[in-house]
Amino acid sequence: MQALRTATSENEFVENVIQTRYINGDVSFQQRKHFFTDWAHTRQILADDVTAQLSPHAITVVKQLNRKADGELYLPGIAVTERSVTYIPSEFIDEQVISQLQTGDYIGIYTKLAGLDVTHTGFFIMTQNGPVLRHASSRPENHKVMDSAFASYVLNTPGIVVLRPR
Repeated sequence: MQALRTATSENEFVENVIQTRYINGDVSFQQRKHFFTDWAHTRQILADDVTAQLSPHAITVVKQLNRKADGELYLPGIAVTERSVTYIPSEFIDEQVISQLQTGDYIGIYTKLAGLDVTHTGFFIMTQNGPVLRHASSRPENHKVMDSAFASYVLNTPGIVVLRPR
């Protein structure tokens, strides 16, 4: 979606995908932005991490991205990156927080798993029926892009990370 958002032609879309997904446009496994928070922490910043601005209950934890609890790597060949990850615990995602979200915000579902920042992503969309998380479901009964009621979806998660596209 980031690549499509600013493209005016098919060629520009393809170039935008490359610039969005890869550091310095270098299409290689090593240069791919593998982690959600990479979008806000690489030299070519595509989004701003606004999580801490949305709630006084936001928590920041230091993670060793790509290093599992047992020391093994999720992605062999990719360096471990120490990063501060800020998230809002689900019990504090209330109307005050939701009212500050903007259509198009990138939502990451925070994980407490060592080595990962989020385990699922989607877009916040304000619809006529209320706020939704537009995401690709991997559940066997779905396997499609779907809109889920935002508040009820995030209620059963550890929390959210919010990136706002530039």
